[in-house]
Amino acid sequence: MNKAKKFLVGLLAFASVSAFALGFSGCEDEKPSAGTGNGGGVHTHVYNQEIAAEVFLKSSATCKAQAIYYKSCMCGEKGTETFAYG
Repeated sequence: MNKAKKFLVGLLAFASVSAFALGFSGCEDEKPSAGTGNGGGVHTHVYNQEIAAEVFLKSSATCKAQAIYYKSCMCGEKGTETFAYG
């Protein structure tokens, strides 16, 4: 009987800890993403940033043409529209 009692206490302790942990990780925060303005927690990409950085480089500058970069979202995602710089 003693072993069964210890087993049940251990099982209940494990279940309690698991339920507690799931309470913290089960739901995402409903914080709005920066710059979206919609307050719903879903980020909508807006590719209006013109940042001349290597990560957004489409083609390097030559002696006859400027470098071409992809526009980006403020979250860092690269878009498909481009801009010239340099």
